[in-house]
Amino acid sequence: MEATSNDAGQQPPENNRKPAESFVDITQWLETETNALPTGHVVRSDSFLMIDAMMAIEIMTPKMDAGLVTLEDLRTPALDRAWVEATADRLAASEHGDRDMTATMVALLLAETSFLYGLPLADTLFTCAYVQHVDALDALAANHPAIAALRASIRGTIKLAGGVVTLMRQAGVYEDEDFSTEAHHFDLLPDVREIDIVADLVAAEKRVKGTDLAPLVALHRHALVAFSRVSVRDMDAASDAIGLLRCALETVRDQVMPNIDLGGDDWWVWGFNPRANRKLVVACPPRNIKLMGIDAALDFWSKLTTHFSILASLPPVIRAVDILPLTTYLSSTPAIGFSAIPRALLQYVLLAHDLRMLGTTPFSQWIKQLCAESADPPYLTPMACGLVASVAVTDPRARAMMAKQVDERVAPLLRAVFQTLDRNILDLLRSALHNPARQRRMVSKIFKYLDQTQAAAEEWDTQLQEVMRESGDPFYLTTFTYALKLRAMVHYIDVGSSLAIYAPRELPALYYHIDHLLSAHGSALDRQARCATYAHLRVAHALEAVQARPSSALRKRAGKAKPAPQFASVATDLLADPEWRWIDARRAMAAGMFLVLAVTGEPLDEEVGGEGDTPRPAGKGYGWRLQYVQRFRALHAAGTPEPRTAEMYLADVMQARANPAATLAAASAHFAMAHAHLTALASSAERAAQALHLGALQGNWAREHAVQVVQGLLDTCTASQTAVEQLSVYLPRPATPETAAAAAKKPPQQKTPARHNHGKKGKKGPAGKKRGPSAGGKGKGKPAAKEKHQDGEEGDGEGDGEVAAEPQIVWPMVRVEFGPESSLFGRLVVDRPAVVEEEQVVVENAETRA
Repeated sequence: MEATSNDAGQQPPENNRKPAESFVDITQWLETETNALPTGHVVRSDSFLMIDAMMAIEIMTPKMDAGLVTLEDLRTPALDRAWVEATADRLAASEHGDRDMTATMVALLLAETSFLYGLPLADTLFTCAYVQHVDALDALAANHPAIAALRASIRGTIKLAGGVVTLMRQAGVYEDEDFSTEAHHFDLLPDVREIDIVADLVAAEKRVKGTDLAPLVALHRHALVAFSRVSVRDMDAASDAIGLLRCALETVRDQVMPNIDLGGDDWWVWGFNPRANRKLVVACPPRNIKLMGIDAALDFWSKLTTHFSILASLPPVIRAVDILPLTTYLSSTPAIGFSAIPRALLQYVLLAHDLRMLGTTPFSQWIKQLCAESADPPYLTPMACGLVASVAVTDPRARAMMAKQVDERVAPLLRAVFQTLDRNILDLLRSALHNPARQRRMVSKIFKYLDQTQAAAEEWDTQLQEVMRESGDPFYLTTFTYALKLRAMVHYIDVGSSLAIYAPRELPALYYHIDHLLSAHGSALDRQARCATYAHLRVAHALEAVQARPSSALRKRAGKAKPAPQFASVATDLLADPEWRWIDARRAMAAGMFLVLAVTGEPLDEEVGGEGDTPRPAGKGYGWRLQYVQRFRALHAAGTPEPRTAEMYLADVMQARANPAATLAAASAHFAMAHAHLTALASSAERAAQALHLGALQGNWAREHAVQVVQGLLDTCTASQTAVEQLSVYLPRPATPETAAAAAKKPPQQKTPARHNHGKKGKKGPAGKKRGPSAGGKGKGKPAAKEKHQDGEEGDGEGDGEVAAEPQIVWPMVRVEFGPESSLFGRLVVDRPAVVEEEQVVVENAETRA
């Protein structure tokens, strides 16, 4: 790294000596010099070495200053208890006392707001002498209404700050530089009841009614009550308190603030000493924290009321399975977003879940519960207790015994997962409170932990598969950690961009990395891709925002002869699809359609066509390939980044047809997942339009059926559907005496064309014969099962062969559960009905004859 050597004209102090009693403020000089420095250069001199520069990055951040700073202020008289008593007595006797008291209370409100915004108590609220010596006002408050209003407001402010500190301390998500209450022995009134403080505020407000002090007292009272009600999830009472808080805020904005002038940044006259809690530290220059201005503070309180209102409108139970509510809810709430305050974001996380943490439940316990919902043994298989899904084990007691044994073997692995993820998620939330200078190091450390967790999860999944006697299923814990990592990455890109942690030229590389992960892994594991839906949406949204206002650095780099940054291609690829939010829904629909057609479509012959997508001029299977490859290519192009050849489709169809019941169950699950995506991501009007759009994507050959299926799914209220309801428009109906008689009477030339051809004539083979179920007689395209069934049917006439050609389908009862008790990936529940004996005989004979 290059360096620029400059000195401010100061004599370097010796490292082993106490510095002189006077300092020179070089803030303006430093700002001027650093503006001219190129990227990668730092200020360095003999008295300002590299280690000092690195320390200054943190020391010069307000959150790192509490308890570290310099000399006490030498002005006299000192802002101590004697000054508070004398000043209060003078203001009470002065004709301008109410005006000065109002200015003091406004300054107090700004200090409180600065603390809630994220600055330390020691450098905000407790720089006020009245706050440190509030008990000195007790005697005067009895005879002077203005002093009583000041005393009651200070006590309410301290109580609210104490609630915030207690909440975060017991949740374990704060650091010492944020709350240095132990070092300074601040009295946060832990032994005073909130109801007593509210009563004092009510009494004080009545005594100053009609003055500018009354709205300020009311604002403090309603703020304390609203925070308290939201903290205990008393949402009915909280809604009323939030409404009153909003009204009081507007009154203060309109009636009080226009008459107040605090006279600059030095509030000594109002009782604020910015160095009141600072101790002498060698070679540390003085720097006062700048508190919030009036306009910024009022805007913050407006955001906070909106924040509380959204909390009050949330349902009483929010699924803990929604990992990191910090990103899940706030990112989808434009009224809050990442422009809200860090400490308010943390309050949102701690208050907006169903375990009533709020200082009573350790944060780690919530993490364990959160992980357990996604990783407990009952959710390690698509079906509950899938390890005993074999038909040989039908005794419930035997199933319970086997499940217990598996739980005992899996428990040690889950404990390791909890310990790792506990630290990961805790660090994720902690870093939201850190200053931008420390964010980079924190983010890199978190991603390092997540990488280690993901690597360990792969080993755990291998062991779990052995324990559960499974093979070929998606890796559950790997998927969980992968989804967590993606959400964390997107979250920090958003936060880092809004806080200017990352330069604009750094964003394309970060976005490209996430897009690469999604493209590389999203198609390999279907569940993993579904878990990454949120990352898809956030990346697309962020790319669109960056693309709308590209930085000058990007424009310059793109215009050079060197290759353009990855950003241009990534943005083009991701934003080319205007229906980005529906990619996962289309992928699920495509997978479901693929499986349905694989079971119900034209039969498959042994030989295949030419290499890749090029058909041979002769050979069996050409007609099937031409139809299916064209259809499936359009389907999978909707969201699958990995290209698939015709050979892959043939192999997939062969595997799907080997077990029709399981294939239909999987198709039903895909349709249910598409329905869940559509339900979660759009309004009813948009869903109806999307149903038509899905039909267009799948082509005219399936448009009418796609619209029926999708619209049927959208008209339901739950994600749980049976295979009959979802797939009835695709699958042939089981043969009945009525349908057999009708088919026998139907003239051959009037027969309905095959469902999969949708009215089109069958393809001709090399010999000029029609192939497929629509062709008459026993052509080459006729399946063996139909031939056997046609020949072996007793007592049937000539037309019975067409009816027998429709195989009976064993309808599985399938549903995908996404309730509060389901896992992160949902639970696929399949109830298999008994297979009729006659159908087994037919299949067996068909297989024997083949």
